[in-house]
This record gives sequence, C-alpha cells and structure tokens, in this order.
Amino acid sequence: MAKVKLSYDQIAEKMVQKYEDVDHGKMMSSPALIHNNKVFAFYYGDSMVFKLGKDYDIKQHGEIKYEPLNPFKNKAPMLAWYVIGYDAVAQWDSLAEAAYKIMKEVFTADLKV
Repeated sequence: MAKVKLSYDQIAEKMVQKYEDVDHGKMMSSPALIHNNKVFAFYYGDSMVFKLGKDYDIKQHGEIKYEPLNPFKNKAPMLAWYVIGYDAVAQWDSLAEAAYKIMKEVFTADLKV
C-alpha cells in the first residue's frame, strides 16, 4: 500500500508543479487533484481514480483493467470515473494528464455559456 500511495504522491506533485491551475484537494477523505475546485483524479485504496467521462476510450492507454467508481451501496456506479489498479501504474501519468485536459475543456466550455 505504501508504494501505491508513493506513486500517487509523485504523480500529484508532478501535476501541481507542471500546471499552475492544478492543486491538491480531497475526494471522499482521500487525497485528490483539483482544477478550479473540481476533482479530476484521486487516490482510492490501492488504486487511482480518474474522471474521464463515461464515453472515454480507455484503450488508447493500452490494455488496462478498470471498473467504474461505485462507492455507494444503494446507488448506481459513477460511470464517468475509472478506477485503475496498481497493476496499471505505468499508465497513471497519462491518465492524470487526460483527466486534467478533459476537466479543463469542460470548465472552459462552462465559462463560455
């Protein structure tokens, strides 16, 4: 578990240093990455979770096992959120970048309306 958290921490710090509009935050009491107070990725158990949108083609990052985020017993899974285990840690960086770019596009589009 410590190596999983360390991997998240390294990616999070890299994103915060690289983008001035990315910061550390929280999602369900877990460390998260935020853009304009909106979470786009977070650490969750032995995984990292990315908000990519329910129609996102995850296969562009290779063969990755994933599942939708399902934190609630009596509610449907959150299909826009992809839970990616540590076995795909090599793709976490590119997935964090993709989630950030999607969040930034959505936020920018919302501002134009």
